[in-house]
Amino acid sequence: MSLTAEAIQSLVTGKHGDPFAVLGPHPSRDGSVTVRAFLPGAAEVVVVGDGGAVLAPPLKPVHRDGLWEAKLAKRPPAAYRLRVKDGLGHVTEVEDPYRFPPTLSGFDLHLLGEGTHYRVYDKLGAHAATLDGVDGVIFAVWAPNAKRVSVVGDWNGWDGRIHPMRLHPGNGVWELFLPGVAEGARYKFEILSGSGAPLAPDPGPMPGPPGAAESGPAHPPMGHPAPANQAMRSRPSWQPAPPVMPPRPPVSRPVPPPRQRTAGVSGRWALPLVLAGALAVVLGTAGGWAGTRVLVGQSPLTTAVVSPAGGTTGITPMTTHVDSSQRYGAGALNFNASVPQGWEEYRVLETGDLPSVRFVSPDGSREVRMDKLVGTRELPKQPTDFSNALTATALGVAQVNVQRIPPNQVRYWTDRVGPQGTSSRFSYAQMTQTGYDVWVVQLTVPADRAGTETEQLFTTVAQGFHP
Repeated sequence: MSLTAEAIQSLVTGKHGDPFAVLGPHPSRDGSVTVRAFLPGAAEVVVVGDGGAVLAPPLKPVHRDGLWEAKLAKRPPAAYRLRVKDGLGHVTEVEDPYRFPPTLSGFDLHLLGEGTHYRVYDKLGAHAATLDGVDGVIFAVWAPNAKRVSVVGDWNGWDGRIHPMRLHPGNGVWELFLPGVAEGARYKFEILSGSGAPLAPDPGPMPGPPGAAESGPAHPPMGHPAPANQAMRSRPSWQPAPPVMPPRPPVSRPVPPPRQRTAGVSGRWALPLVLAGALAVVLGTAGGWAGTRVLVGQSPLTTAVVSPAGGTTGITPMTTHVDSSQRYGAGALNFNASVPQGWEEYRVLETGDLPSVRFVSPDGSREVRMDKLVGTRELPKQPTDFSNALTATALGVAQVNVQRIPPNQVRYWTDRVGPQGTSSRFSYAQMTQTGYDVWVVQLTVPADRAGTETEQLFTTVAQGFHP
């Protein structure tokens, strides 16, 4: 796969909005793999494997500003590295950040796309992580109107061309795993607006320990190196940075979603998110269905292996899920169900939460869930507690249309307005009374996927549910 002159110019000038489409490994139909890297200041680049074994001839320069390319006869190992020699003959081996897969799960993308991920601070910002045995930091920021977003910091000379991030178009989140970045490193997000004009990097200086503001170095302007010394200015951006003193707080601290300084990016969503959090507390205290609904924003606790297959419906293979104490101990919810095979299981059983088990499709677009509305002798739950709570306010949507199907089912359509436009979802639900409690079994899909096959899938799930 050859790059066009336009793509090359866009990349070396820091304006390319899809770096994973050009950098890293790219297989061809003939079985060969093209590896590309953008390493300003490098004089030679070689792909190496375990033990430093050279896997191919050196990469060839594609552009004088630091774009390199090589065609390998076969796919390199997943853990390949780049051996880089600078103009002075110094050799460094570095990880290629563009060989790593996305760090956001299908479940996270599902919730972020719906606007119901109420633990975004666990996903956005900077979080230390280990991927494929490599230590580094996962960076993520929400900037739906940006043309390009990069991570800049001490390790790359604050050069926004070096580490552009991956965009998830469905929800406006940009993310990138950077190997070798250590806790305490200083960073910012350099953002280009839709017109290509640079915006001020965010989130700005992180608050430090008492006294750090007086003694610590301030964050430099965008695109300028941090410490004003010649060694830092002349160091190639891909080489390890010298220590900076004093360090900022560890990057593993949860960071609130950054402020975007362009109209329509994030400011207008601040109040709705705060109100949504308050609504979750109020409804959770009330114990009604609305409290159960907002729990879709909670992060999953555990992932379990689905039981062996138990049949098919349409083109969707099914499996039997046994939620027993033999399998989950004290966390068991004690039910059996037929669920789609290969859908990932998530459980929400934290203290104060209403019990919920969800199964999310591999693409993150569809969800089967079982929610238990817990009642008491004095306040037993009724199926109507669920159907009566299907309001736009309780669900956090712009519009909801509900169809009741006696004796114990409902269908409802929701429209949610977000920065990417209006998203419509269709849900099938069945309520089952068990003593003082009510179980709700649901299947939610994009509205354009509602139809005979989805109806058949829901019928199979509902009929296979036995509390």
